Amino acid sequence: MVATVTKRVLIPVLLVGSMFSPAAGEYEERINIAVWVAATIAVFWALRSKDYFMAGGMCLVALIFSPLVLPYKIFALLGYASIVTVLALRLVWKLRTLTPAP
Repeated sequence: MVATVTKRVLIPVLLVGSMFSPAAGEYEERINIAVWVAATIAVFWALRSKDYFMAGGMCLVALIFSPLVLPYKIFALLGYASIVTVLALRLVWKLRTLTPAP
């Protein structure tokens, strides 16, 4: 129940905040920090409700809007992409070993 309400309220709020962030002028940094905090809270809520797909997505949103400088964001995104790649390869390997050979 709480996870459904969280998804239906938090995702549009994050989208609106991120959409108007570049047009905010001197308040852009504050809006980015607000989106980052909301996404971080959403990660913890999603992990608590065992919705790992939403937690991964919100983790990306939190990383993009974090107050880190650009090189740190790039390396963090590369690390995130490599983790996802390894997990996908592991899944393919398991599926391949489960199917019978012709």
